[in-house]
Amino acid sequence: MRRLLMYVGLPVLTHFSLCAQVIDCSNIGFEEGTFRGWVCSNGELDTGIGIFKLGFIGEVPGTIDNGHYLAKVSDGNDPLITQEKIPMVAPGSRYSIRIGNAQVGAKFDRIRTTLIVSPDNALFQYKFAVILQDPNHEPSYQPALRIRIMNADRTAIPCGSYEVSAAKTVAGFSSQGNLRYRNWTTGLIDLRSYIGQSVTIEVTTNDCAVGGHFGYAYFDAQCLKAEVNATAFCSDRDTTLVLSAPAGFDHYRWNTGDTTRLLTVKPRFGDRYTVEVGSFSSLSEDCQLQLQYQVDDLVGAIIQRVTLCAGESYHVGDSIYAKSGTYRTTIRRTAPLCDSVVITHLRVQPAVSFTQQLTICAGDRYPVGDSVYAKEGTYVNRIKRAAPLCDSVVTTRLSVTRIPVEPIQDPVISLGDSVQLTARLPLANNYVFSWLPAEGLSCPSCETTWARPSKTTQYTLSIKTTNPTCEASQSVTVTVNPCQVYIPSAFSPNDDQLNDVFAPVATPCLRQIKEITLYNRWGEALFRKKNLPASVLPYGWDGTYKGKPVSTGLYAYQIEVELINGETMQYTGAVTLLR
Repeated sequence: MRRLLMYVGLPVLTHFSLCAQVIDCSNIGFEEGTFRGWVCSNGELDTGIGIFKLGFIGEVPGTIDNGHYLAKVSDGNDPLITQEKIPMVAPGSRYSIRIGNAQVGAKFDRIRTTLIVSPDNALFQYKFAVILQDPNHEPSYQPALRIRIMNADRTAIPCGSYEVSAAKTVAGFSSQGNLRYRNWTTGLIDLRSYIGQSVTIEVTTNDCAVGGHFGYAYFDAQCLKAEVNATAFCSDRDTTLVLSAPAGFDHYRWNTGDTTRLLTVKPRFGDRYTVEVGSFSSLSEDCQLQLQYQVDDLVGAIIQRVTLCAGESYHVGDSIYAKSGTYRTTIRRTAPLCDSVVITHLRVQPAVSFTQQLTICAGDRYPVGDSVYAKEGTYVNRIKRAAPLCDSVVTTRLSVTRIPVEPIQDPVISLGDSVQLTARLPLANNYVFSWLPAEGLSCPSCETTWARPSKTTQYTLSIKTTNPTCEASQSVTVTVNPCQVYIPSAFSPNDDQLNDVFAPVATPCLRQIKEITLYNRWGEALFRKKNLPASVLPYGWDGTYKGKPVSTGLYAYQIEVELINGETMQYTGAVTLLR
């Protein structure tokens, strides 16, 4: 299904929230074993345009179908290319990223990062290996790889692009069946014109635009300083000095006429050497990089680059350095040895600091590193990480949510009565209430409810909060006393509206009179009724037999009643009839 968001014929640089993150070069080559600093995205190709005309549809952040895979050395070689070994990790690295995969579907996968250019990272070196399936489509429909470096205005930097698509023959590529591949290749981009500015590196691979063929690439990178390095030189001992230009360029040309990366010279104070280098990805002869070296001291300097974590220090001779910077240290030697000059480019990486605001429930515990916290407070933990990674400093501001529910007094009621149950909370809050069991309750989800149980019942009140979800509970037992059925010992059917009818007295616990029978002294049944409502007196015995009043005296009865809880009870006795 094609996404509705479509860009046709225009450069697509969708700005995700993470894309604005500007990083240093510490993880530019994924050496932390993570994607930190890089944004991974994917999308679909416009089948009518193709990649080199920027026909991308609906770029979204994230990875699908393992389109961004962090390869490690133990992964070995690419499984598709068998006639040549292509390591999944660039030579000399521990990790590299695979962008794309061997699945098809007119998809593209991309990585992007942004960094601030400084004198120490003004050369951006990248390495890639690429495998493209050749379906013999039109060029803009073919699987492809594109590497672009752009300035802050999102304009491609001159000489900062490399683009290649599958074809029957591709310069620098080999073939295996319909696969066109290039083993690990190094490129370098000169960023000295952009010192102090931000640049964006973007690498994209895509399937064919029709959707039936694939393309993917492996990628690695590092930042270098744009300089020529020299070996140590002592005029009392050495006669030659070896100058080395940065590795990874396609060709070198020194002002001496030499065309090798390393140049051996007999130095004189003040001599200046210049080298022009060109990357294979240069688009024209104008894309050249020029570097210079001047002999300022006939004691050749030893140049070293050191990276420390905040709080560490570095010793050079008798000097100790703990701040980022470039330091020149002279180490005095006893004749005939020459003094040593050590130039140290020191970079101090800050500890990775992270502050988190957390809320837990009373009784819970929260682990941070090797520590576990259960009380409110602010805690600072330093989490050790293996070199070359720096320690992490985690500040945790911990809050504890408590539900201060108070005990509820256990009430006692008679069968058929009701009692009010109320959660006792001293603080108002957005609580969620739940009473269990719900039987006999007027509102099982209210703070206050009426209970009318048919037997002694223990109710459990659950009180919850949200964000976080915390819970407390309290139990209350409602004791239900047995039903007391009152049967009068006498009645007077004289139409004075008082005690005119004989029947059990109506109570809340009495559901009905299942059967009532009155007998005279000879055992003759004078009155018998069944299933009488307990609260309707006219249905009792009015002191007559076959429509005529009976004489005063003592009459026996048998009564069976049903209670509201379903139980039945039987009563026998005698009642005095008075007139």
